[in-house]
Amino acid sequence: MEGAAQFHFKGRQRTRRPRGQKQRASISSVAFGRNPLRRDAIGPPGQTIRNRFARAAGSTDASYRMHGRASAKTKQFHLETDDPKVPATLPVPMNAATTLHGMTSSNETLAQEAALPKAVPAADKHFSPLMRQFLDYLKFERHFSDYTIKSYGADLLQFGQFSAGEIGQGATNAPPRSLPGDDLDKRLAATEPLAIREFLAYLYGQNYTKSTTARKLATLRSFYKFLIKRGVAAGNPLSTIRTPKQEKRLPKCLDLEQVQRLLDAPGDGDILSARDRAMLEVLYSSGIRVSELVELEVADMDLQEGVLRVKGKGRKDRLTPIGSQAIKALQRYFEMRQGESRMQGAYAHRVFLNKHGGPLSTRSVRRKLDKYLVSAGLDPGISPHTLRHSFATHLLNNGADLRSVQELLGHQSLSTTQIYTHLTTSRMKEVYDQAHPRAGAPTMANQPSHNGAPSPYYPAKAS
Repeated sequence: MEGAAQFHFKGRQRTRRPRGQKQRASISSVAFGRNPLRRDAIGPPGQTIRNRFARAAGSTDASYRMHGRASAKTKQFHLETDDPKVPATLPVPMNAATTLHGMTSSNETLAQEAALPKAVPAADKHFSPLMRQFLDYLKFERHFSDYTIKSYGADLLQFGQFSAGEIGQGATNAPPRSLPGDDLDKRLAATEPLAIREFLAYLYGQNYTKSTTARKLATLRSFYKFLIKRGVAAGNPLSTIRTPKQEKRLPKCLDLEQVQRLLDAPGDGDILSARDRAMLEVLYSSGIRVSELVELEVADMDLQEGVLRVKGKGRKDRLTPIGSQAIKALQRYFEMRQGESRMQGAYAHRVFLNKHGGPLSTRSVRRKLDKYLVSAGLDPGISPHTLRHSFATHLLNNGADLRSVQELLGHQSLSTTQIYTHLTTSRMKEVYDQAHPRAGAPTMANQPSHNGAPSPYYPAKAS
């Protein structure tokens, strides 16, 4: 279209006013991660690159055509225009929101951008030597899972930033400067209980939940116990700090009808549908964690005996049975998988593979579950862990003892199993009616009970 500025970004075309009039177009918050068009900026709010294309052109008379073919590798936009002054390729920093605002440069705009604080790159955030030793200790000696180590590392990094004055009351408006690793370790080793209480006040001010606060305290307790064993710290500053009392919330649980609707949602018309059905059947039939599901290997399955060998937390293996419906779904999936050449690659030893033949991730399992929850008309807030909780609850409601459920779930402590195996109201009423001597008995003597049978009468004791 002659005489108009055209902007093409990921298939969308926007036609602006003809030349000579005020033109205003913006592409905001373009950050390059897994999704190159994700609408969130890495830099601080307001940090934008303005008039970059106009300054490069040196003129406002050109008709611009911009394609969203930028990538994290090249970090460049490819620009097509009729003006020979404009370069064919224009580099744009990807750590900030990229905005094309107007077609003229402004000294005032450039001055405002220069005054904005610069974001600290993620690569500059590193652990101190003591933090790294502690995380290695958790990984190689305690055999903690990768997710737990990641959470502990984030908690230590936050507390280190608080101790260094980068966040919290000691933070300033100046660009944050991290302490050297040795200096930070000395400050952490000399931490007093008052500093821990100030950190708790900071967490409270940031509206952290009690469960998150309790986890951060658990991280610090373990960290300082490690420092005491290594002779770095003289005492534990958390010895007088109490963990906040957490709310007791019953997790979500599906009933049998909802479980059936969810398991029937994928079908088995193609290999991906058969894989998804087998995946959901195994989750509900065995009660394993989603992290354990994606790590399953073909050698860990014995479909003849109906048993899985599961690699649980702390590198502890356990055997768990699976039902006949899950076995049928797995057999159907393996039959269809044999005819797929893409499933015979380097990860053929894994049970569940993605459409490219690679290992399935926990995030992919969650996305698949979300899709089938919508098609089945169920609560979208249900997670893969809800199937684990439903597994334990249904076992308990049908007469399984708590100790057996503990073994099936792979819990080390029986108190942990009680969180997953709450009783339903109907089950409690059934147990009460069967066990209590006066549950179905009349209050007066010689009156028939609700089922017509004579009821025992227990007179009150004389005072």
